Amino acid sequence: MADPKVSVLMSVYNGEKYLREAVESILNQTFRDFEFIIIDDGSTDSTNEIIRSYSDCRIRLLENEENIGLTKSLNKGIDQCRGEYIARMDGDDVSLQHRLSKQLEYLINNPEVGVCGTQVKLINKTFEKNIELPTGHDEICAYMIFTSKLAHPSIMMRKTVLDQLDCIYNEKYRTSQDLDLWERLSKHTKLSNTSEVLFCYRNHPNQISNSNKSIDDGYYDVGKRILNDLQLNPSIKNTKLLRDMWECTRTNSRELICMTLDLAENIIIENKKKLLFDQKLIQKIFGKQWYYFCRKNTQLGVWIYNTYNYSSLYKYYAASRKERSLFMFYSLISHKNYIL
Repeated sequence: MADPKVSVLMSVYNGEKYLREAVESILNQTFRDFEFIIIDDGSTDSTNEIIRSYSDCRIRLLENEENIGLTKSLNKGIDQCRGEYIARMDGDDVSLQHRLSKQLEYLINNPEVGVCGTQVKLINKTFEKNIELPTGHDEICAYMIFTSKLAHPSIMMRKTVLDQLDCIYNEKYRTSQDLDLWERLSKHTKLSNTSEVLFCYRNHPNQISNSNKSIDDGYYDVGKRILNDLQLNPSIKNTKLLRDMWECTRTNSRELICMTLDLAENIIIENKKKLLFDQKLIQKIFGKQWYYFCRKNTQLGVWIYNTYNYSSLYKYYAASRKERSLFMFYSLISHKNYIL
């Protein structure tokens, strides 16, 4: 029996609520030449029963005797994949009908690309919203100092690019195993997203990325590697500053604000020398993030507004007149309340 063109890989733990919709969104793809490897990661609900209710011969069920987590399960599944391409899927999301065919077509037409994600629609009980992700390799990589701009369960990748790595998913990470993998793969292949929405990403309180954010240090480790490549201090303090800047963390410390600005300016200066990332993209990303970080900290009054306006990052983001007016207004109000 010939190997399938694509292996779809999904690991699920206690996913009975959304599992049927996820499984059927793959089985109903217009592209048919795939195997569907589903790992039951020690579920205690009806997950196993739901998977076994399907008679489709493309499904290959792997069962973990106990819950070992997503990262280890994905490595276990990749060892079993027979396809030339590996597509990820999660048990609470939905792949649109043409997802596999369009991603495969894209990878065939762009041989330099080894990892291909899609635009995604965020869904939950109350709303749906399209999330715009960058399509090009350079911008995806530039964002890695902050976050991943590839929606992990939406990606399709060439199995051959994984062969270039000593390890695939780093098993010490529970939620940022994807960012770590993309950063390492970016040195061997191009990363991209399709321009079309082909995937629905479900946001709910029980998903892994929400329940384990606080215990995962993968974002910091990737940040350290990037700072080291720029020959800047890859300290925990600096990676924490970057994380707080990305999450727009509120702080009453003017010193931390100034340290964040200094780090951002040094990253731009050093990147201009070493061209690790596209310089205009790095300027754009840091300029925009600096604006929103300062906007979040208007409790510091007029000082934060002036600090933003007199910084070198100011010129890299063209805030609208309305945005600037609101920034000034909230800074003045906070300043007045502080004085009173």
